[in-house]
Amino acid sequence: MTAPDEGEITTEARGAVWLMGINRPHKLNGFTPAMFDQLAAAYERLESDPDLRVGVLFAHGPHFTAGLDLPMFAGRFADDSDFAGVTGDRVDTFGRRAPWRRKPLITAVKGITFTAGLELALASDIIIAANDVRLAMMEPKRGLMACGGATYRFVERGG
Repeated sequence: MTAPDEGEITTEARGAVWLMGINRPHKLNGFTPAMFDQLAAAYERLESDPDLRVGVLFAHGPHFTAGLDLPMFAGRFADDSDFAGVTGDRVDTFGRRAPWRRKPLITAVKGITFTAGLELALASDIIIAANDVRLAMMEPKRGLMACGGATYRFVERGG
């Protein structure tokens, strides 16, 4: 179990559907390193379990995610590792490199869906957006490079 302030990714199989929930609502579901590790493991379970046919990524609370909780990622940024913990044979949560996901992924976004949240949504096969969703890429405003794939995927999908 993860420390409460680090949040968690909840998982549940409902028949052939694999539900993955971002659960840190008291921090606008801001991602921590532990949450990215858990999300990668959840994607791997989706891919490896023959009884699962589709994944659904959603959020607990009123917002999908405000993105990364940057102070908690200082160590990963400092050692030049992949901030999302995607190394070696792990399934890339952003779909930037092999091994690729083979099973469909639906992402349901709502409320604040910033930075890494938009990256995750654009890396999925289907996005379902609530009428209150607020999308933003905050990296350019902070002098950072958006590196999860949204830079080209947004143009691909949005035109």
